Amino acid sequence: MDLSVCILNYNTADQACECIKSVLKHTKDLKYETIVVDNASTDGSVGLLREKFGDRIVLIQNKTNRYFTGGFNDAIFLAEGKYTALVNSDTYIVDNALKYMVDFLETHHMAGAVEAITINDHTNAAINTSTRELTPFRDLLDHSKLLRMIFRSEYARYRYTDWDRESDREVEVLGNAFMMARSDLFKEIGGLNEALKMYYTEYPFSHALRRRGYQLWHLAGARAFHAVGAATGKTDARLVSAIQRTDGDIYFALKEIMDEPAPSGGKFDRLGRRIKKYFFRLLRILP
Repeated sequence: MDLSVCILNYNTADQACECIKSVLKHTKDLKYETIVVDNASTDGSVGLLREKFGDRIVLIQNKTNRYFTGGFNDAIFLAEGKYTALVNSDTYIVDNALKYMVDFLETHHMAGAVEAITINDHTNAAINTSTRELTPFRDLLDHSKLLRMIFRSEYARYRYTDWDRESDREVEVLGNAFMMARSDLFKEIGGLNEALKMYYTEYPFSHALRRRGYQLWHLAGARAFHAVGAATGKTDARLVSAIQRTDGDIYFALKEIMDEPAPSGGKFDRLGRRIKKYFFRLLRILP
């Protein structure tokens, strides 16, 4: 089998159906399976998915919400394809994007994983998914508009802001709303790190592949459309915020524990580490 398409759903029944329909309609000239993981949805997703797609999908029904990493890992370790694509339920394709990604991996043997250019379906603009490696200071910049203005050049370097995503490029970190990797690599690194639930998950994954000597590529020729926030919007905003803070703390703690420090961000990293633990508290106070 060429490809396993893994789709994660949590209370996004309508979006998940559109996502699956787009995959089944537009994916051609590949032997593939579609694995759908439902993370204990309460909106009738499971019944709707069974009714609409039947045996055209492999449906995994989790009894609890295993979040982004756990849900996708359930599919990753069941996947039988040579390549595995991770697809959020709030994304969809309008052409044979998955074949384009498979073809690239087939002809670029040092490429371990690729991402599609992801388009915000509300604005029709490319989403700036790819980044350079994360440092504590860069993490702080992500959460502060004021600091981004002050340290504009560092933020631009981190986020590749001079690049419109309309060309192929090797990158340091892939976005994971619509990405594909070699299945044996996914299994070799143990899938996604389940110490993280929803956020920062792309950084340890990308780092693990690059440490093994593989390249990561953004592909402008593969296009996916993303309804931004449709999945997280189904979860209490306070819970999402708490998970984001916790995942950030865990990510940097894991790097230290595993003796794999985050790449140096220069003289500002010490400042970033000191400020970061107080930053979200300050956000709660500010209007």
